[in-house]
Amino acid sequence: MTPCTRTGSAAAAVVLLCCAIVVTASAPDLSGYWKSFATVISIETEGADTLPPLGAVSNTLRLEARWRPTRWCRFSAAYNLSPRIQDPVLFQEGILYSGFQPFVYRVDDLRSQIYPCPGDSTGSFGVLQNLDRLLVELRVDFADIYLGRQAISWGSARAISPTDFIAPYAFNELDTEDRIGVDALRIRVPVGMLSELDGGFLLGDDLETEQSAAWVRGRFYMAQTDIAILTAAFRENLLIGLDLSRAIGGASGWLEVAWVGTGVFAGETSKEQSHVRGTVGADYSWSGSIYGFLEYHFNSAGATDRFDYPELFDTPAYQTGGVYLLGQHYICPGLSWQASPLLNITGQLLLNPSDQSAYMMATGDYSIAQNVWLQAGIFAGDALNRQGNQQAG
Repeated sequence: MTPCTRTGSAAAAVVLLCCAIVVTASAPDLSGYWKSFATVISIETEGADTLPPLGAVSNTLRLEARWRPTRWCRFSAAYNLSPRIQDPVLFQEGILYSGFQPFVYRVDDLRSQIYPCPGDSTGSFGVLQNLDRLLVELRVDFADIYLGRQAISWGSARAISPTDFIAPYAFNELDTEDRIGVDALRIRVPVGMLSELDGGFLLGDDLETEQSAAWVRGRFYMAQTDIAILTAAFRENLLIGLDLSRAIGGASGWLEVAWVGTGVFAGETSKEQSHVRGTVGADYSWSGSIYGFLEYHFNSAGATDRFDYPELFDTPAYQTGGVYLLGQHYICPGLSWQASPLLNITGQLLLNPSDQSAYMMATGDYSIAQNVWLQAGIFAGDALNRQGNQQAG
């Protein structure tokens, strides 16, 4: 048995042992799903050789367990096993740039790739794993306390959320059903009707300060408006954010703004390194079957000239500030049509008016049986960084 095999077996044994403890202690709530995506990816890059179309079949088996031994305590766990058959180049890190590091806020983790072993030649088959939840929730008189690996997100924006810095999804992400879990201590204290204080710590790799974060967020309801104020220190950066949302006649509108001082807690900040991102938008529903929204996003860290895009990757905003869009101005309309009780069709467009690039996504979801869905879609355009990119699945 190779060391890699022993490591993989040990990781699987730990997960099975945790499940066994839960099962024998009480009757847990067990659930899960199987999801499969077949995709074709075509990439065309200016000034470089064009890659042939890349094919992939990605599968995910997600197992979830929830156990509530008392009314004030609950345990949750979730584990993903993902066999993949795809072009070997897709196993290389960074081949499809997203700008995010989704697993940065984890103290330690299982090795993501079970097969092939590190150092072995990469073929067209691989198996990945993700221990995505391992959480205890405590409900006391004055607060709700969450300790462990959990999902944390906020922000009113539909497509691009400036304040959602923890584990956001890029615009072109294919699977967004479950937000990626992070290691955190979170405390939520109600302070009135529809109001709360939310604070905690995000624990980074080996508890290193430069990989960790802390936040305090207040959410209040005043003058028929939901107001959220966020202050966060993350990866030695400072974020101050404001999120407003309210009904406007038969529609609803939102404004979300974040200022980030990169390197503030490392003593390296400057006016040139700091940046502001903001999103303003509104949505409306017609007849209950058609829903549409329109957003405008401003990103001061970006550039207006596409020839300046390559230089941005080495700036603090894109290294640790959570920014991935390379332009400064974006317009994002979206439309969803409930064609029938079983069929839903959705389309979105991300337009950069400065370089006249656009990125389009269209998907259709059809329920073919109870708890069984079929989805087909296409992502196409000049892409987020003027790089042609198409996906269909």
